[in-house]
Amino acid sequence: MNYGNKNSSCTYSNFDLAKGYSAAVGSAISVSLLLRRITRGLTQNSSGLRLLLLNTFVGATAGACANFSNTMMMRMPEVDKGI
Repeated sequence: MNYGNKNSSCTYSNFDLAKGYSAAVGSAISVSLLLRRITRGLTQNSSGLRLLLLNTFVGATAGACANFSNTMMMRMPEVDKGI
C-alpha cells in the first residue's frame, strides 16, 4: 500500500520494501508477545466478553505498532532524499 501511494520522484529498492515489511512483522510480533505476557494473569481467569476485549486490545495494539513502523520505514527514503 505504501508503495502504491509513494512520491513518484523518490525511488524505492527491494531492500527498502523488505525493510518496511520486516519492521512491521517484527514490531507486531514483539508487541503482541509482550502484551500477552503482561495480560497473562488476566486472560487465564477470563471468559466471554472480558476475554474478547483483552484479545482485541492485544491484536489492535500490535496492528497499530506494525502500521506505524511500516509507514516510518517506508517513508524514510522520502525524508532522507527529500520529495
